[in-house]
Amino acid sequence: MQERKKLYDPSADEAFQKPFIDRDEWLEREGYRCRYVHGGFEGTELRFAFFFPEADAYRGRFFHYLSPVQGDENAALSMHGMEDRIGFAVTHGAYYVESNMGVASFASMRDTTIIYRASAAAAEFSRKTAREMYGGGRPYGYVYGGSGGSYKTFACIENTAVWDGAVPYVTGTPVSIPNSFTMRARAKRVLRRVLPLIADHTEPGGIEKEELYSKMTDEEAAVLEEATRFGFPMRDWFMYSILDDGSLPIFVQMLRAADPEYYTDFWTKEGYFGADPNNSVNRDRIRFEARIVEMNIPGVEERKDACPTGADDAWKRGRVSLEGKAWLRLDRSFPSDAYVQGTYVTLISGESRGYSVVLKEGRGDIAVIEPFFGACDFAEKFANVKPGDGVLVDNSDYIALQSLHIHQTPKSGYPSWNVYRNADGTPKYPQRPLDFGLRFARGGCGSVQSGDFGNAKVIAVAALMDESALPWMADWYRRLVQEVRGDDAPHYRLWYVDRAFHGDQERTPDDLHLVSYLGVLHSALLSVSDWVERGIAPNETTVYSVEEGIVTAPDDARLRKGVQPTVSLLAGGEKCAVCRCGEEVEFAARIVLPERGGRLTAVEWSFDGRSDYPEKGTFLSDGETAEAYARHRFEQAGTYFVAVRCISQLRGEDDRFTRIFALDRVRVTVK
Repeated sequence: MQERKKLYDPSADEAFQKPFIDRDEWLEREGYRCRYVHGGFEGTELRFAFFFPEADAYRGRFFHYLSPVQGDENAALSMHGMEDRIGFAVTHGAYYVESNMGVASFASMRDTTIIYRASAAAAEFSRKTAREMYGGGRPYGYVYGGSGGSYKTFACIENTAVWDGAVPYVTGTPVSIPNSFTMRARAKRVLRRVLPLIADHTEPGGIEKEELYSKMTDEEAAVLEEATRFGFPMRDWFMYSILDDGSLPIFVQMLRAADPEYYTDFWTKEGYFGADPNNSVNRDRIRFEARIVEMNIPGVEERKDACPTGADDAWKRGRVSLEGKAWLRLDRSFPSDAYVQGTYVTLISGESRGYSVVLKEGRGDIAVIEPFFGACDFAEKFANVKPGDGVLVDNSDYIALQSLHIHQTPKSGYPSWNVYRNADGTPKYPQRPLDFGLRFARGGCGSVQSGDFGNAKVIAVAALMDESALPWMADWYRRLVQEVRGDDAPHYRLWYVDRAFHGDQERTPDDLHLVSYLGVLHSALLSVSDWVERGIAPNETTVYSVEEGIVTAPDDARLRKGVQPTVSLLAGGEKCAVCRCGEEVEFAARIVLPERGGRLTAVEWSFDGRSDYPEKGTFLSDGETAEAYARHRFEQAGTYFVAVRCISQLRGEDDRFTRIFALDRVRVTVK
């Protein structure tokens, strides 16, 4: 292992020598008490919040959460259920730490190393505070964060020696942002006509691949292949109707500032899709001027909810809410099949000339609009707008942005970009001089992943249906660790969670297709603490394979390893059953636990599309495998998808924070 660079030491940083506490009180939470300590450091923007358990529950450790977006040390106060980060910590022998990472909400950073420096200073002062409260020695510290927070987690453990372990989850690479989002948005736009067919293809008994491709245009087939090879999980297309473009809209202006010629080049230069009149970008482009005939502009609604800080919603913290729907009636209508995603409406005359808003919906001659992120002057600007003022309606930049990943192909190290390379490895398309992804990765946390985290222990958690931090991205960091350390096993684990997507919520957007990975995340935090404090090695890394951007894992948990069980469901012995109304169908589920996988605690069924799994089943288990059976009659004709969900506990006990889910589905056609 190569010698580490000099690490940051917060005790030697003059900026963080004067801590203060401005609140110290006990809080009554859901089923527990905790001591809330709030404060900061004089002369800085750093603010922190510590939540300490009662003395008899304290086990000499803390869990330190890093949000994807800095700026709110009290965010965890609004969390409940499995998402309650404070509750998880204080009921598992730890106190909880969160800070604004030294940056006031929505403030810009002149020095992005403030992220890990301020976090380290808060962590070390929490240790001093804990020892004054409880006595004893130095508390063990574990830092964790998902999505953008995982970049910050890596920055903390790779640039300091403050934390003893870490759990980064749903993590990206230095070239992930905005490339994952641009790829997804491009695929959604091109494939929108055939997305229902693609979704059906991913279901049991769905349309076969050959028939699917026969119903697609050449461009649609090529883009589906492109997205799949790049790493977008095919199974994710089931949620096409609710799958948005993530944080991509906020990058339109960022790219304009970073590479101002890109938008012009895209529509005019050979080698870019915009210069090809037969490409769908020209079919979907909207660019016209119109006059406002009538308008309805409500006021801005005061936000009463807490700032979002999760893996999938932290980027929405700048969003402004309106008291009602804002719309403009124009003297020109939208095409019936208009692609309006990413369209901007810019005032080109009147007192507010130059002001832009987002087109949310274009229907007939009505343009439903909303403010840009953080645009608090929306109501003020539109107070000066009058009928007769002109607007430019334009999605040109957003459509061009969707192809950015094609024009910044990494030279090596990222096989998912092979789809954009020639046989000799050279890029197929013109390349931009700016590596936007690398700049953004460094700008969000002060460093780029190196794979060198010293003596810390790390368990990474990744999702096999992650639509944003694509599954191969966790493998990329693991390979980086192996390059730096040789054998990663003494210090690092990677646990994949099947049927999990990017967001760290207890309830997913569709609990009949997806499971929450929170139980695996919390189990990883407890396992990494056992690894550090007691020398108990955690479950092995999940067994998986990667081909370009496609990650696959065995269907049997004993082969897959990791911590998640596997479940296989059959209806009448098949994945797709046919029956008549009133006829009883038998369902059989086989559940397998990985080695050292704890115990199975519950099996739940959904026969009629209810996502709360109302039927609580029984199971027969020998400890490593289990079988569960159910019978059901369908009284009405139609197509049904029956789902079974099992729950295991890695440590065996009944703990709401560490429930590990797995599910499977079958199709039943009732005639």
